[in-house]
Amino acid sequence: MPIPSLALWEEVEKTDPKFTKEYTGPGGFTGTAVNAQYLAKRATEQFGPCGTGWGYEVIEERFDVGGPLLSKEGSVLAHAQVHTLKVALWYVGGDGERKTITHYGHTPFITQHRFGISNSR
Repeated sequence: MPIPSLALWEEVEKTDPKFTKEYTGPGGFTGTAVNAQYLAKRATEQFGPCGTGWGYEVIEERFDVGGPLLSKEGSVLAHAQVHTLKVALWYVGGDGERKTITHYGHTPFITQHRFGISNSR
């Protein structure tokens, strides 16, 4: 018997592998990315249309400057940068009240790897 507070979790916790993709990121990090359209569809199935039953607001957006990226000779070519977002995801709960979850996300923007410096755009 499902625990009521976990019912939603248990209903959506399995991701259809058709909507995932393996990837390798900077520094050899590997992971599995889930298609964003699939996630929006699943949220719409649970809560209704985006903007009505669920939605999000970007609270903060910035580029954080990191350490120097050096040439083979040791001169500074650029500085690493990470794109940072603080997002409030909201949804309308079963009780009709709006609930909010706040989260930070980070994406490397300017990085250095064995082939040189790259920009994620």
